[in-house]
Amino acid sequence: MKKINWIVWLIALVAASACETLDDLFDKEEPACPVADGEGVPNAVLESFHELYAGETVLTWCEANSGYIALFSDQGKERYVMFDEEGELVVEGDDDAIEKKAGCECELSMEDDEELVDMDIIDLDNLDPSSFSETIDNPYFPLIPGTTFTYRFVNDEGVEEKVITEVTSDTKVILGINCVVVHDQEFEDDELIEDTYDWYTQDEDGNVWYMGEDTKELEDGEVVSTAGSWEAGVDGAVPGIIMLADPEPGLKYRQEYYEGEAEDRGEVISLNNTITVPYGTFENCLKTRETTPLEPDVLEYKFYAPGVGFIQAQTEEGDPTEQLISVE
Repeated sequence: MKKINWIVWLIALVAASACETLDDLFDKEEPACPVADGEGVPNAVLESFHELYAGETVLTWCEANSGYIALFSDQGKERYVMFDEEGELVVEGDDDAIEKKAGCECELSMEDDEELVDMDIIDLDNLDPSSFSETIDNPYFPLIPGTTFTYRFVNDEGVEEKVITEVTSDTKVILGINCVVVHDQEFEDDELIEDTYDWYTQDEDGNVWYMGEDTKELEDGEVVSTAGSWEAGVDGAVPGIIMLADPEPGLKYRQEYYEGEAEDRGEVISLNNTITVPYGTFENCLKTRETTPLEPDVLEYKFYAPGVGFIQAQTEEGDPTEQLISVE
């Protein structure tokens, strides 16, 4: 069957030109090396960057003898930052400051920035329904019919709510593909305030696709909004990837795309996190960073436990906003 790994929309970071080192800092003659897609950059370094520069996208990583240098765009201006191998900040500033400290010259035209930080939108004509299955067994996002997840959620006003996520045995056909139906209900003081049906499928490589949602906001039992609803193939909406088959730090992907309504994006941060939630303590958790150009000031980190799935969401400052309470 047709392989569709290429459909996962990863940003191809541009490799920098050769870097020169200073004899008074590094004890080697060979140049520092450009590192595409953050490959080989330690998790501690990646996490430190995202903690210090939340919302920014690295255009190029350069590996030096004593650490790693990141080139990124800050409001259209090139900025550089250097970390040691343990993720401690060494120096930050413009290219002159980095060259003086590290001797690394990472050249990249900012004219390429828009292309680098954007992601391809899938051509629906290339989807092969035979390459998908309603069996979703990705270890970071397993959806077994009959399973119910209960979460504690704190909204923007600080009000605690409860979210119940049920993996139903129902399916929905979208673009000729059988999708699992997941029912999400959000309660405040035992009153249903949001009722959503999400649709997922998994390709033959193990990537879990997000095919759309039917969501309703309610007040006093009456529907007051359906904003955020979309279905792949309808009105220009296209599916996204909610979970990669082989997540690696630095990989970026679209989670959904319905222009102006649903444009969430994800980025893999690390794979070695230990997280404690009311349901228990989990090791080797996947950490992702989620953003959307529709709300550029909104940033959320999510954690997924192997064999369980989504267990926690938190703010940029590290405050949990959603935690797993039980699985039945």
